[in-house]
Amino acid sequence: MFWREYFRKNITREPKSHFKMYLDTMLQLNASTNQIQNFIKLIELGNTVEYSLIHINVAKSP
Repeated sequence: MFWREYFRKNITREPKSHFKMYLDTMLQLNASTNQIQNFIKLIELGNTVEYSLIHINVAKSP
């Protein structure tokens, strides 16, 4: 169930997450993925989500 829900095969028949396909599409359209890539790096380095969001300047919702 999990695999079917969160992963699909892309155009080359490779299994990819929806998130990865979204990022790939952004890159194909020359859209910037810098902010999300920086966020992922901060999380991988062991930072909290809150710290990482603040560091990449994501505004808090009211």
